Amino acid sequence: MYTTDWNTTEEIEDEFSSWKDCHTGTFHRIQKRTKAEAKRALIVFSSLSLGVDFRDIKPVLRRHFIDLFMASNTDCTLSKRAIKSGQKESTEIVEYYTGYID
Repeated sequence: MYTTDWNTTEEIEDEFSSWKDCHTGTFHRIQKRTKAEAKRALIVFSSLSLGVDFRDIKPVLRRHFIDLFMASNTDCTLSKRAIKSGQKESTEIVEYYTGYID
């Protein structure tokens, strides 16, 4: 069953605008733009910003996030230490949900 907490693309856009500039969001944005990276970013975004399992988000909202992610810029104003922290946190979250890191 899909969550009823997140229903509109506007809600996803609002959360994405905040997430993309945090250390985990920035870490993902500076990676290569691939579908695999977008899916990993979705897992982290769902866990940290939405507080739900990425599988509980409606497919149309997942696609909308991926479109937002792929269209986002790669500007980075964070320090290398903050990016490394984002990488570590992202890795832990993705590993928790997938059981492996590819």
